Amino acid sequence: MSYCINPLCAQRQNPDDVETCLYCGTSLLINDRIRLIKPLRLLTDNPYEP
Repeated sequence: MSYCINPLCAQRQNPDDVETCLYCGTSLLINDRIRLIKPLRLLTDNPYEP
């Protein structure tokens, strides 16, 4: 499973065999070699809130 790097994408999960997000079209590769396999953090988490 690959995850879309676009934080605004409505469907971030994608199959491993695609290079662009099936929903929004964003490239799933960072610098043409790194693939996000899980979210780094929840988008609802706000690191600036106490």
